[in-house]
Amino acid sequence: MESKGLLSFTALVILCCLHSMHSAPSHRYPRQTNQNETIVFGLGTCRDCHKLLMRQLVARYQPLVSAVPVNTILSYDGVGCLTDEVIACVKVIDYSSTRVGANVTVKSGGIGHPYIRLNITATSPVTGYRVCVEIRGYDPLKPECQ
Repeated sequence: MESKGLLSFTALVILCCLHSMHSAPSHRYPRQTNQNETIVFGLGTCRDCHKLLMRQLVARYQPLVSAVPVNTILSYDGVGCLTDEVIACVKVIDYSSTRVGANVTVKSGGIGHPYIRLNITATSPVTGYRVCVEIRGYDPLKPECQ
């Protein structure tokens, strides 16, 4: 009689483990889908056939004692690349929970250049930002994707 209870308990534990494995997310840090993305800055038209040159998460939080908005200067210069990679598009996606975004301006470079320098500033003096900057370029192996 006890072995029947132990067998039932074991079967229940196995079923629970299988269910939790099946319902677990497939990635530890899933990338947001396109329909949920809030793009706060876009330059050019990003295509899937463009080569990913850089993807970087930039997060800055506002200190409680400061009334000056936080900002970041982000540079991509393509140094160390084997070929001259020309930038095709830039996309800045808001990943903050409040979706307040950030103000993004191009300081130098951009589309058609191998470099870009962006200035990212919080939208208001009391908030910070959490954005993902994605820079894509033309892939010399895919000349049809120009």
